[in-house]
Amino acid sequence: MKNRVTIIVVLVLTIGVIGGLVAMQMSQSQFGSGINIAPEPLSGETPSDDLSALYEQGVDAYWRGNNSVAHDLLTQVIDLDPQFAEAYAFRGANYRVTSDLDRAFEDFSTGLDVDPNNATVLSMMSRLYLQRGDTNKAVELVNRSVEFAPDDALMYYNRSRVYQAFSDFSTAQVDLERAVELDDTVSDYFQTLGWNLRRLGRIQESIQPLEKAIEIDPNDTFALNSLGISYREVGQYDKSLSMGERYIDVAPNDPDAYNLVGITQSQLGDILQAIWAFEQSVAVDPQFSDGYSNLGVEYRKLGRLHDAIDMHTKALELEPNNADAYYNRGLAFDDLDMEDDAFKDYSNTVRYNPSFHQAYLNRGNIYRRRGEYELAIADYNSAIEVLPQFGFAYWNRGIAYGYAGDYEQAIDDYNTALFLNPNDPKIYNSLGIDYANLGDYDASIEAYEKAIQLNPNYGRAYYGLGYTYDLMGDSEKAQENYQKAEDLGYRR
Repeated sequence: MKNRVTIIVVLVLTIGVIGGLVAMQMSQSQFGSGINIAPEPLSGETPSDDLSALYEQGVDAYWRGNNSVAHDLLTQVIDLDPQFAEAYAFRGANYRVTSDLDRAFEDFSTGLDVDPNNATVLSMMSRLYLQRGDTNKAVELVNRSVEFAPDDALMYYNRSRVYQAFSDFSTAQVDLERAVELDDTVSDYFQTLGWNLRRLGRIQESIQPLEKAIEIDPNDTFALNSLGISYREVGQYDKSLSMGERYIDVAPNDPDAYNLVGITQSQLGDILQAIWAFEQSVAVDPQFSDGYSNLGVEYRKLGRLHDAIDMHTKALELEPNNADAYYNRGLAFDDLDMEDDAFKDYSNTVRYNPSFHQAYLNRGNIYRRRGEYELAIADYNSAIEVLPQFGFAYWNRGIAYGYAGDYEQAIDDYNTALFLNPNDPKIYNSLGIDYANLGDYDASIEAYEKAIQLNPNYGRAYYGLGYTYDLMGDSEKAQENYQKAEDLGYRR
């Protein structure tokens, strides 16, 4: 069946004798409400309207993730009409998402043998080439599909997925907006649009298309999860928990559903509820590494550091490249003063995720504690390169410069850190230390006083202020501030 848009329906009208042939056209839609009931045809062939409904149901099953149902329905269509190119396209897509790539390629190739310019086949086949790593071929095919069917939403949707694979989310956004403009009935289009907006950092905007996806398909687990995350990230925790509960109702054996609830409970500060949810996630799927790692995070909050390490280790046994698990295990090792183990974990963190700025910071702090200031500064530089607005990296780099005797560079970094975090008393305290090291006692006193203004109980700042007065020879004020530091529990 080479024409994707129409199906020629031939009705044989028999009234005693064979009359004539009457042809009519019927639009093909992506979705059908069910198989039509028709009289038994005299010829023994399936009527085209029944064939179309069967195809539509197969497509609908594919979009809903009912892969075995989709396969059976689309196979019936192909058995009844081996020239139905679109049926090969969707059965091939169904094979692709179930990782049977050889059969997928075979179906796409057959579809193109039937109709070499079939946009649906070209579009679906592009995703297979993308999965196989042949990005040039994927781009070629998906662009041809848009050329052949410029008013078909599916073509823009599949092209958006190709752009997403290149991390070109802005161009993908244009295609996704066009897809939902052309067809507002497909849940996948809206949930992918919402996900893409999330990748663009437009979290608030992602909520509406994700809500629309769930309106179309209340059982769309990807949309439920993404919407729950978006609600959480804009501070709508009740709605996030509601999405998690709906997700669990729809898919009680999906660990991501419990993970969604657990992370939200964690951010609400309910550690015990978070632990319950993460325990459920690994109970339904003992291979779910994120569940173990998240349990480790919560155990650390409770001070159960060895349990935390055990959970992160379990996560890493299941997923050896899990940068988050390495980082969080490193934090637990750090808490136990197991510096060498923490160092190794931070190093593995940036090995598997070179953009993990916190890991560079923490490894830099270990280098600094070891007196390896050049290596510490290199790690702080890496953290700043990843995240130029990372104020704590400037502050810690300033401390390293100060220890290395470069007080002017240290002060420059402290001032940058204060521009990014203007109300942090610890940065002012460091500024006071290195102004004193430079001999600028007035600036040192001003910095310490600002630290104390921001935190009147900051014993260390009182001690530093006393030390500056000592350097100035004002022993009375020095002793006064030393005493305040001691009263607040700070002793040198």
